[in-house]
Amino acid sequence: MRRAAAALFLVVLAPWPVLADETVRIGDLPAISNAGIYVAIEQGFFKEKGIVVESERFASGAKMIAPLATGQLDVAIGTPSAALYNSIASGMDFRIVADKGQQRLGYSFVPLVVRKDLWESGRVRSVKDLKGLKVASGAKGINLDYFLAKTLEHAGLAFDSIDMTYLAYPDVLRALAAKAVDAAIAPEPWGVRAEEQKVGVRAFLTEQVPAIATFQVAVVMYSGRFIKERPKVARDFLQAYVPASSGTASAASGTPRSRRSSRSTRRCRPRRSRRPFPSTSTRPPARARRTSRPSRTGSTRWGG
Repeated sequence: MRRAAAALFLVVLAPWPVLADETVRIGDLPAISNAGIYVAIEQGFFKEKGIVVESERFASGAKMIAPLATGQLDVAIGTPSAALYNSIASGMDFRIVADKGQQRLGYSFVPLVVRKDLWESGRVRSVKDLKGLKVASGAKGINLDYFLAKTLEHAGLAFDSIDMTYLAYPDVLRALAAKAVDAAIAPEPWGVRAEEQKVGVRAFLTEQVPAIATFQVAVVMYSGRFIKERPKVARDFLQAYVPASSGTASAASGTPRSRRSSRSTRRCRPRRSRRPFPSTSTRPPARARRTSRPSRTGSTRWGG
């Protein structure tokens, strides 16, 4: 009896085994709408749930679809694209599970960037001036192609009136610097980077086009295997992501959701620009003018 009691005592005192962290493989691409993911990593939201995030960089969300559908990736973050819709139609196994970025009036993060020398010389002063020029985007068939088509249509141009080329976003800046392209459509922070490097000007905002003033730009997707084989981890990932993402949105609007989310998102607060909002018929209220704005244009012209 004494031996049994001693054995039980030793078992109680023995350290409990530490559960290993769960690794989640995520496809990444550089865009400001990923702020919620980055905040959740840096501020320990995922760590609190016992999740270690392993990220792999992709040129676009479209290129993540195949590895997501086969389970090589657990999570993908990107834009609704032709590849996404074709994959859904073919029955590939993945699900859209959360919002990642929306375009709303006063909160656009997809500028049309014009090469600095073309803007300053007056060669390009309206969207219509892009006719015949070379314009870059991140990948063929993503929703930025649709954004650009609608922007051109709003100015009376067809999509084939410009010379399209597709480059990774860091290469877009190099192409602007080398004068290999004349303009580009890209998500932030690439518009800001173009101005910082003095190679481009954020001349037009896609939110100024009524057809795309409100738009679901980006989403979070799960592979079917991730959902089926690790449902708890899948739930925990979203439970970490959502408060971090909500915090970044609250920081952008100037209304923190909580004391913790306010601290964790302070570094993500968009810089307030002194430049005036371009005069259009859809001028947002003063409260909404919080995102980075295009360069000083006086007014934004769509026609010639």
